[in-house]
Amino acid sequence: MAAAEGTGARTEATTGFDGAAGRVAASVMARLNRDMEEAALDLLVPRHGQRILVIGFGAGVGIEMLLARCEPASVTGIDPSTVMMAATRRRLARDLVRHQASARVTLIATTLDALALDSLAPGEYPFDAAVAVNSHQLWQPHDVSAGVLASVLERGGRLVTVTHDWAIEKRLPLEQWHERVAADLKAAGFAEPTWDRRRYRSGSGTSLITTREDRPTV
Repeated sequence: MAAAEGTGARTEATTGFDGAAGRVAASVMARLNRDMEEAALDLLVPRHGQRILVIGFGAGVGIEMLLARCEPASVTGIDPSTVMMAATRRRLARDLVRHQASARVTLIATTLDALALDSLAPGEYPFDAAVAVNSHQLWQPHDVSAGVLASVLERGGRLVTVTHDWAIEKRLPLEQWHERVAADLKAAGFAEPTWDRRRYRSGSGTSLITTREDRPTV
């Protein structure tokens, strides 16, 4: 497994996730968000040999679980926080010894809207699947982020997001957020999302499942 580090935009997505506050957040996320990471992978159903994009990987728990579940051809993680980048690199160093994962893992310091194709290694994309846990609410601008994702996701590729309801409602009421997200995804070439709500250890959360159908129209 190889790891690389890139550079990218630093926006409000980094607020509270760098410095001392970021180190505390990484520790809390690693403990409390584990069941949400598991739920997201249950919905994603990752398969051996896939190229998978992890959006907002945080403390790296989701990537660690992904590598333990299957042997993807490659995993590309994006997150703008330098603290989360460091925490994930430490976690994956242990993971390599534990699971002897053969996948190439690339970590890029960027947000989804600023993801540059030249930061992706040849053969790492188009991705077969994408997953985001507690980062979907930070996709800003959301329509631009949806368009970028559509441009790097294979036709038929699955997108799964799981997000705390309270984090969504800091921006919009749930119903309005659903409408906006569905509209942006449709414009970018995704199918109508399937939504579900359930209770997690750290509170209620909303999951989204969709697939990329057509080439982006934005």
